[in-house]
Amino acid sequence: MKFINNSILIIIIFLILTGISYSSGNEISGTVSNGTASIPFATVRIKATSNYTITDFNGRFTLKGISSSDTLVVTAWAEGYYNGQSHAKTGDTGIEIILHTLFTDDNPDYEWISPEPDPSDDMRCGNCHADVLMNQWRNNAHGRSANNPFFLAMYNGTDINGNPDSGVGYKRDFENTQGNCATCHIPGAAANNPWSVDPNEVTGASSNGVFCDFCHKIQRVKPSTGQGTTGVLSIELLRPHEGEQIFFGPYDDIHEPDAYLPLIRKSDFCAPCHTGKFWGTEAYNCFPEW
Repeated sequence: MKFINNSILIIIIFLILTGISYSSGNEISGTVSNGTASIPFATVRIKATSNYTITDFNGRFTLKGISSSDTLVVTAWAEGYYNGQSHAKTGDTGIEIILHTLFTDDNPDYEWISPEPDPSDDMRCGNCHADVLMNQWRNNAHGRSANNPFFLAMYNGTDINGNPDSGVGYKRDFENTQGNCATCHIPGAAANNPWSVDPNEVTGASSNGVFCDFCHKIQRVKPSTGQGTTGVLSIELLRPHEGEQIFFGPYDDIHEPDAYLPLIRKSDFCAPCHTGKFWGTEAYNCFPEW
């Protein structure tokens, strides 16, 4: 009897170490790879549920506790990859989810996508997002950051109706430079020219202030302490080349061209535009104070 128990224990340990599993009827199992090599530590999920697991060293996974008899979408994500997905039913084994590697070089010539709806352009955010969400954005501080009358008054030295020479203003003191206001207020335009954007002359998608496509192209931010400065000067973008696209987001189960970005769930994502530091001197300190 002792010999039989030891044998069973050895078999269990072997199955755990090798990642081999057998479906109990309410499970889905398979592997995650990049098409040639397995991907360990990928997150695998039944789409739009909290039922998820992590792949082992060999890229294998088993999702348990599945009661549905429908065909399900099984998603996967790993750092450095787009989100991927496959379809399976309860009891399926050996399914494979292939993840595609993210491109690595930012394209400064990328043309921003306007958030406003346009049926002729299927990439427009407003085509799918409900009017209530779009209107919340249009009327909040981010959607109005480029044309807020108080911002323009402080930049130009006017009153909020545009009447000149009223109070203080950046252009009244430094009429021959454009300043760095756009690094936060108009980041799409400032991404390539952080010190050379006149808010009065911005057109196109960037005139929407802090808009969808810009935020969903943020890959990394510099910390608010240390080397970080402010706005686009503290942001690393990953903009696609012709024939490519990417949207970093808060979900790991929305298929390519989306890619899950853990940073977007953290308050640090907001820090670049809510910390003002120039030449080592703090101009405002909102995020660290918060």
